[in-house]
Amino acid sequence: MTIVVANGLPKSGSTCIEYTCGAVAEMLNGMPVAEFKSSIGMPDLESYIETPDEELIVRIETAMSDRDGMIILKSHTLLDAFLSESVTSGRISVVASFRDPRDIALSMLDAGKIERKTGSSRFFYQFENIEQVIGPIKWYSHNLSVLSRLPNVCLIPFHLIAKDFPFVVGMVTDHLGAGHIRDQVYEDVSGKIADLPEFNKGIADRFVTELSDEDLRIVCESLKEEAALYDVCFRDVFQRYGRLKEAEDIIAERDARIAKRLQPSTAKPVKTVEDPDSLQQIAMEILKRKPLDFSRLSAEVGGLDREAAANKLRAVKDHIQAKSPSQFAMALSVPLAILGDQLGREKLRRPARVKFLVPTLSLAIGLLDGSAKDRDFRAFASAMVGASFAARREAVTFMIANVQSIDALKRLLAALNFSDGATKDAVRKAAMASEAAGDPLHAAHFWEALALSGSAQVWAHLSAIRNWVATGEIERAQLISKLLVPADARGDALLSMARAMRLCGNYEGAVEAARETVRRVEGGTLELTPQNWRPLVNQLAMGGDFKSADRISPKAMVPDQVARCVIFDPGHTDGPGHHAIYNHFFADVLGELTGEPPEIIVGRQYSGISLEGRRVRKSTLFAPYVDPKDLIDPRSVEGTNRFLKGELDSLFENGVPDVLVLHSLYGRMLPGLVSCLKDLGQARPRVLILGFLNADQPLLASLEAAFPGMVADTFKALSEVSGADSILFAETSATIDWLGSEAPSIPVEKFPYLPSERMMRLPRRDVDHPTFGILGGTRQERGIGPILQAIEIAPDDIRWLVQVDGEVVSRWNNGAHDRLERLRAADRAQVEFLDGMLPGTGYEDAFARLDVLVLPYTAEYGMRGSGVLWEAIHGRKALILSMESGLCSELDAVGYPYLGIPAGDPQSIAKAVAEMSETWPGTKAAIAAFHQSQPQLPADVFRSLLSERLSKLDLARDGYRRHRSTVRSANMRSR
Repeated sequence: MTIVVANGLPKSGSTCIEYTCGAVAEMLNGMPVAEFKSSIGMPDLESYIETPDEELIVRIETAMSDRDGMIILKSHTLLDAFLSESVTSGRISVVASFRDPRDIALSMLDAGKIERKTGSSRFFYQFENIEQVIGPIKWYSHNLSVLSRLPNVCLIPFHLIAKDFPFVVGMVTDHLGAGHIRDQVYEDVSGKIADLPEFNKGIADRFVTELSDEDLRIVCESLKEEAALYDVCFRDVFQRYGRLKEAEDIIAERDARIAKRLQPSTAKPVKTVEDPDSLQQIAMEILKRKPLDFSRLSAEVGGLDREAAANKLRAVKDHIQAKSPSQFAMALSVPLAILGDQLGREKLRRPARVKFLVPTLSLAIGLLDGSAKDRDFRAFASAMVGASFAARREAVTFMIANVQSIDALKRLLAALNFSDGATKDAVRKAAMASEAAGDPLHAAHFWEALALSGSAQVWAHLSAIRNWVATGEIERAQLISKLLVPADARGDALLSMARAMRLCGNYEGAVEAARETVRRVEGGTLELTPQNWRPLVNQLAMGGDFKSADRISPKAMVPDQVARCVIFDPGHTDGPGHHAIYNHFFADVLGELTGEPPEIIVGRQYSGISLEGRRVRKSTLFAPYVDPKDLIDPRSVEGTNRFLKGELDSLFENGVPDVLVLHSLYGRMLPGLVSCLKDLGQARPRVLILGFLNADQPLLASLEAAFPGMVADTFKALSEVSGADSILFAETSATIDWLGSEAPSIPVEKFPYLPSERMMRLPRRDVDHPTFGILGGTRQERGIGPILQAIEIAPDDIRWLVQVDGEVVSRWNNGAHDRLERLRAADRAQVEFLDGMLPGTGYEDAFARLDVLVLPYTAEYGMRGSGVLWEAIHGRKALILSMESGLCSELDAVGYPYLGIPAGDPQSIAKAVAEMSETWPGTKAAIAAFHQSQPQLPADVFRSLLSERLSKLDLARDGYRRHRSTVRSANMRSR
């Protein structure tokens, strides 16, 4: 599972980076982006996320918990503490583009011209001159500063995007562990970006030749620090790929061209500040928090040209910093620097521009020390009129940052003019920053102010609702939700509106928003995509409006003839992953025992290929992927289970299968399943196979607390309808213990990772010198780091095959990445690394080449169970594993040979592999003896148990036709 944030400064080629990452994801996932989102139950996941917060990341991780895959999120947001920590820890991967800030300035102005010409108001339309873009570029450049200090970030300069795009594709694919598909990605993406204007030019550093002399001088002076940061990052990227000399030449040539255009003879003379006493006096007044006499400063700067005025204001700022390093003085220096720079580029003889600083700094001081009066807020609001867009936004941003209390914040928000784009922009960014910092209270106030500003900020309403709910202010969230009118909302906001209303308990509003969606779909004004109909149906069903849900739902298939055995996998598709492997296993077992291939019923969001060659019916309406919070509402519980029951009723309308398998049964699906079985009466399936692989213990406990007796009654009913010939199983002891406490009357078998028996079909190896290694996900808890250390210190003739994602390892900050790079650089013939995810049959192919699995798991990780362990047993592989992991007891129980070592000890791993290599003939003999004894492995026990059930009920091949007609007659009579 990989979550990738495609980040970047505006106009730096970030769209190109998004396309490239998206192509990698589609090829690795084996399906288009939209289909993959649907396959994990997140069809409404937006491609562009303003701020990828922890809630979203957790939702994605939960949705992808049982499968490999890659999700791409595009964002221009600043990396906050959560995102920075997530990148450092390896939870999130980042690919980010950057560009010379002076070049960005020119591109932003170009984009502004285009947007104004086309009537667009997306973002850039507001920028008409070079001064207006300086502030936003400074703000976004801070992100580059953060990214450049983080490990595991792939920074890509626009210069390479424009000049050497094939190399960029290589950078991205290598970073994402997909170097093997570099050529395919380049072929796919190079066609898509042909229409993007940034790349048609094929040049960088346009600002040097296309900006006017005056504008060039402004950006070079105002963005001096940002340009220096850019050069550092530019050199660093080129140096990493052995191209430092090329970078130095590019920078030197660019700077020479700039210097030639800005020769001293053509520059305007700058007056120097010659009156340090006046500056000192002004600074001391500020430091003492006295009323500011800016008339003197206004007089001094009013007669100067723009450069001299800006220099004088900077000098005041510098003097404050030199006199007092206190937090107050440093904070106050910020508006002096920012607004001073802005004043330095304004027409200072206009009084409204000069006097802008007086109320701004007065209110800033009042907010800092809590002395702000109503008149200060009014004066500040008046001063905002006439100032530039950038100055207004920076001023509001500074005020917000220094508010010391919620009361002061409310007074400030009440004084702001929300018809002003600069104000809205500053407040919106403050709201996002508060959310990112985990401060829903401030975020709620900001979003509410935007929502109530009368500017039709529907997304502000939804964000305010979400944050007020997070603070526990449910009633306030409901009040805001009741201001929303579904009939007036844009089509793309209706589903989000319904979810937000449900979140705050406004169930009537949620259902009305869903109904409005249905009306627009039926009226032809809104197209409902396949990705959107499922969550819409969920909203209607959970609101109790089954009539509307039925009107838009694809009807459940009603088979003319029901297969003898049915594998029901609701909410999933015929895509790859955990569920497909289980579907194959049960299809093989049932086909073998009954002589008839079973029918596999899955969802119909898209056509996959993982179940190719099987009998597959796409008929599922029920989707278990709903917010657990929603399920506490009685209507949600009823709706969810009513739809599952409706699906089963439709499928069984013309007959009931003899054998029904739900191998990945969600606990919250139980009421609907039990209800259907009870209605079928004696005509219900004679053998039920229920796998509690997703038992949802915490959710079921919440439901039991909210509706006493519901869970207990459901389990009691299950014990009555499942019958003695059914098989209920789980993979872990923890789930079995929980089920035992909730439903002691139902015997639950333990069958750990039944599909592992597929490894028995792999070619057997008989070699004199074994190959050691580990396959699967790259996680520290699996002991990848100690294995890398062991490779370095083990004898050189030991053969290794290790699947490892270098990008993940680079985030660990424990020296493992440097060690991996050394091993790769050494290019030892006996050591082979497999990078990243293994597509298709890559995992099985690699598994067949191994002789010994090395599993130095930590104790906590091992207690979760291990599918690889059982794959090794079925595949006749030797095992070296940590004694603390608890896996040794699993092997002791079945008598499989192994070599135990201490967890996390590279010396012990190296010693163990050397020892097993020396005694390899004896190890092979022990494994052969184990299998010659014909042990009862989990899959064998299951197969025997199922065979017994089928034989006892006369469901084996010979009795099939007679029993089939009997069941059909019973079914019809029961209806």
